[in-house]
Parts: sequence; structure tokens; C-alpha cells
Amino acid sequence: MRGRDFVSILLCIFPLAGVSAGAEPPTREGLAEIELALGVAPFETRGPPGVAAPDVAALLAARLVADGVRRVVGPDDLAGPGATDGLDGVVRGRTTRLGEAMSLDVRLQDRNGEFVATFVEEVAGPEALDGAVVGLAARIVIGALQLGAESEKRVSATAPSVAASPPAAAAPSVAASPPAAAAPSVAASPPAAA
Repeated sequence: MRGRDFVSILLCIFPLAGVSAGAEPPTREGLAEIELALGVAPFETRGPPGVAAPDVAALLAARLVADGVRRVVGPDDLAGPGATDGLDGVVRGRTTRLGEAMSLDVRLQDRNGEFVATFVEEVAGPEALDGAVVGLAARIVIGALQLGAESEKRVSATAPSVAASPPAAAAPSVAASPPAAAAPSVAASPPAAA
């Protein structure tokens, strides 16, 4: 996946894992930047009249920045000219408030505008919102990284490869076998021992 160090990515995504109450959270010092560019659109809000919902889009954008995402365009800046240029994806969502409880429904759009992933987080009350945003941010980053990996696979599958055929003087090798994406042939399997 574009040479990413998964250990660093996981440490970026889950910075509070294993931190006991009262302990200082770990810092991002020495961790790799996550090579993603994401936009976070303002969230739609639903609920009873007069009941305010927190600005989850702004909280999520701030969390993605804290987690080390290379470029985050927040809800206040996403509508500006050229704001979506070069983004890997855009996060769109809805906050539904029912009393103290909230439902966060988030969808990830790829750079072509297609919705490729949906994430739902049920929040028991305001005290659980920060943890829910941390979890959503982690799932969004993982989803966006997988989206990028799939995109790279599609590009590399269509690009010609010089290494696909062995040199003329070399003996046949595994590289000369059909691509991994091809279905294995039953006839090519060695016979089972009786």
C-alpha cells in the first residue's frame, strides 16, 4: 500500500489504546504521516426541535488531523473553490439525536463521487462522543487506505509489466505461471496420495 508502515498507521489510528485513566496519552513523535487526503463535509443533523446536536463533522476532521492524516479539508473549507482537488475521499454524514443518545451515520465517497463505505456509531450520551469519534476516524482511515490499495491494484493490473515474463536464458520459474488473480486449475494439482 504505497510503502506504508502498518505499525505506524495502527499506532496513529489507535493512539489511546492501552492508556489507563489519568495517564498521559502517547505522542505522535516519530510516527509516520498517513498518506491520505480527506475532506469532511458538514453533517446533516436530525432530532427533536430545539435539541442541539454537536458538530461531529468538525470533531471528526480534528481527529483525522490528530491521527496524522496528511491533508484534511474540514467542513468550513470544503465548499471553497478547488477544495476537493487531490482528495482521496470525502466523508459525509448525519447525526441523529434522540434524547441523550445519538446515532452517527457516516459514508465515505471516493474521488469519483461514489459511496464506497458506510460506518454507523451508536453513542449512549455526550460523555461517549469522543470515543465514538476516535473509533469512526480509525474506521474511515482504514476504509480509505483499503480504497487506495484497491485503486492501485486496478491500475497495476492494467499497466504492462516488464517483469511479467522471464528472460530468454532463464529457466522457467514461478514468475512464468499465470497471474495470481486467475482461478487455479484442478488439473494442475498434484494427485492426492492414497
